[in-house]
Amino acid sequence: MIRFATFLSFLALLIHPLSSVSQVQCGTQISSMDYIPVNNSGASRDGTPFIIPVIVHIFAVNNTLPVTPGNVHEFIELTNKNFSGILPAIEDVQPEFQSLVSNPNVQLILATKLPDGTCFNGIIYHQISSISELPFDFTSYSIDTEHYLNINVANGMNSGATFPTPGLLAGNPIDYINLNHYDSRLRQITLTHELGHWLGLGHTFGPANVSAVACFDDGIADTPPTKGSALGTCNLTLSECTPEVIENVHNHMDYSDCPMMFTLGQAQQMLNVIADTNLARYQLGLPENLISTGVFDTTFCPGTLITFNDQFPNCDSSLIRLFGTYTNIIADSVSWYCPGATQELWLSDHPQVHYPTEGLKTAYFTVCGQGNCVTSERTFNVSINQGVPSLPFTEFPYSEDFENNFSFPGQHISQNLNDITPWRISDFTGYNSENCAYVPAMSTSVYDTTEFVVGAFDFSTLQNPTITAKIAISRPNNASNCVFSIGIREVCNNLVPSGNYYNKDIGEISLGNTQVNFIPQSNNQWYPVTLTWPNFVNASNAELYFRVNYFPLNPSNTHEAFYIDDIRVGELEVTTKLNTINTPSFSVFPNPIETNFQVNLRDEQIAELQIYSTTGQLLMIRLVNQGEIIDFEKFPAGVYFIKSGNWTQKLLKF
Repeated sequence: MIRFATFLSFLALLIHPLSSVSQVQCGTQISSMDYIPVNNSGASRDGTPFIIPVIVHIFAVNNTLPVTPGNVHEFIELTNKNFSGILPAIEDVQPEFQSLVSNPNVQLILATKLPDGTCFNGIIYHQISSISELPFDFTSYSIDTEHYLNINVANGMNSGATFPTPGLLAGNPIDYINLNHYDSRLRQITLTHELGHWLGLGHTFGPANVSAVACFDDGIADTPPTKGSALGTCNLTLSECTPEVIENVHNHMDYSDCPMMFTLGQAQQMLNVIADTNLARYQLGLPENLISTGVFDTTFCPGTLITFNDQFPNCDSSLIRLFGTYTNIIADSVSWYCPGATQELWLSDHPQVHYPTEGLKTAYFTVCGQGNCVTSERTFNVSINQGVPSLPFTEFPYSEDFENNFSFPGQHISQNLNDITPWRISDFTGYNSENCAYVPAMSTSVYDTTEFVVGAFDFSTLQNPTITAKIAISRPNNASNCVFSIGIREVCNNLVPSGNYYNKDIGEISLGNTQVNFIPQSNNQWYPVTLTWPNFVNASNAELYFRVNYFPLNPSNTHEAFYIDDIRVGELEVTTKLNTINTPSFSVFPNPIETNFQVNLRDEQIAELQIYSTTGQLLMIRLVNQGEIIDFEKFPAGVYFIKSGNWTQKLLKF
């Protein structure tokens, strides 16, 4: 996936998980096939690799699921193999492309010196307290991008790369690559794809970021026009765009599940980018830069060891995942020694260790560099059990409209019995129905939280996991604040940290409703909620919870009842093709646009409007009136899809 340097505020860059976990697509678009007007169309090198000094920033949320230095070395080593011709074995490549397999001859090496000469190991850890504190972009963390490639690794963030457009000046802090935690640990080939973008390659299927939709080309002569592979597939006989021409499914810049090669033309394009002195990549490989960034320096650098462990008491608690992280130390070797484990010695900083007996255990983590060794110990308790989810697994799409004599607890819904105010079922209102779930109005000076749990879900079967619902509440002038949240609890792994992923204050969801003793009477009094979080595909045994937090009240203040209806969990309901319904329910004018557009409704005076990127990422949701003007100035140029009801319309912004 790619990101224009000019698209400073647009980071909808999504992940490429393993075949067992559904993929989602890249996030931004290349505006034309003339990717980069390079000045060295016939550039060549003497066979020595182009070396790029690297700094890796790891953003850790309360030390949850730490990405270790070992993970960093793994994804860099794999990328270097893919860019050096070591991979693949030629006989494994599609026969039509075996003669085109090329060696881009690019190598990433962790820097060992900061700009001020300080010794470090090329990896910097940044501690943050919650997912919500992850930066929208990472420019403030960038270190001298004129002389280092900065790679940011964070959970809840999406993988992507800055494209080397001519307007991108050397040293611009937005010039970096992003890797999701999942990609950095379990889908490490993602960095090969993103480095390809960072060095000037587009997708083989052209400027769009949605594959298997329309035939297009990438401007490289030896990669045939293609629609691109459907996500999660590896069809080596794909031939949809040119009669009898096989398309390059094995290409790293396709979306297939089996990438393994660059072509001669792609390697030449990357070489042209590297050799062009007008582009921001040229100076990274200069000999003086390699010396100043210390890519060949292995001097011992004192540092600190930090250890973590992860275990799952509700699943297999005899399995302990150990993580050893270290700062500054340039390591020659690392090891975990785990007395009493099924395997006691591990030459890795992130092993998964089984213990056959219960009790308190201690494991020892050692890092050695230049003859110096440092050891830290980790103590934890082991109990042997195999847990089961608290609720039965549900199939997708899952929906609940609280009709048909529903009552708490349901087959797939339970309540937190510690809540002060229980949820109830109404028989007097609902969204387009008679019933819904609701929290009765309260008047109390005590902090009050209400929650119900829906689950369990295996999100790994989805491409774009999405939770939607309708909620309604009133805000009288003297009402206190409250927050509605949607969260997740993963039972058997920590790839998706438990916590709130959606929070809305009452002021944002009351839709102007200000009645005392409010009961919604019409559909336009309900607020549509949509939570799309691509990383949910990493959750294989997850519970969802819906919660209302009421904050302390003054005696004169009153709460209002909170209503929820039409919960749905499943794939994102949006198409990237125009619907074939004969009569559209709305239109927009003008189209294309530069800043704003007007919404014209066919039958209704008010409607819910949703705006998506080409990847299916929800960018805006709101209720609009007939003829309302939508301010779209803050969004970058590109293609968008506007959805209302069953009708979807494409919008182009210049």
